Amino acid sequence: MLLKDAIGIKGLQMISFVGAGGKTSAMFRLAKELAETNKKVLISTTTKMYIPETHDGGKLIVGNSIEQIEDASQLIEHGVMTWAGGKTLNGKISGVLPEYLDVIYGKENFDFILVEAD
Repeated sequence: MLLKDAIGIKGLQMISFVGAGGKTSAMFRLAKELAETNKKVLISTTTKMYIPETHDGGKLIVGNSIEQIEDASQLIEHGVMTWAGGKTLNGKISGVLPEYLDVIYGKENFDFILVEAD
C-alpha cells in the first residue's frame, strides 16, 4: 500500500512529521509518491535533518527568504524541491522559520508541503 493512500491525503496540504525515528524516510517516501502523481512538493524542516542519499529531494534551495523559494517554485511544474535555511558543518540542513512555511502554504505555490518538525 502507498503511504499517501494509507494516510488519506487529498488536496492542498502542509503535513508535519514529528516523533522519534523514521520522520525523514517517511517524508521523502511520501514526497516521491506524490511527485509520481504529477504533484509539486516542497520538503523542508523547522529543525535539522540529513537529506538521505537514497532519496531524491529534488533541487535544494538554501536561504531564509520567502522570495527565493517563490522564485524557485516557478522552475518546476511538478516534482520535489527541498528548502533549507542553511547547511550545518556535520552535513545536515537547518530549518526555515515556521512562519515562512505558513506564508508559502498560503500562496499555494506547491500542492503539498512536507515538514520535519520536532
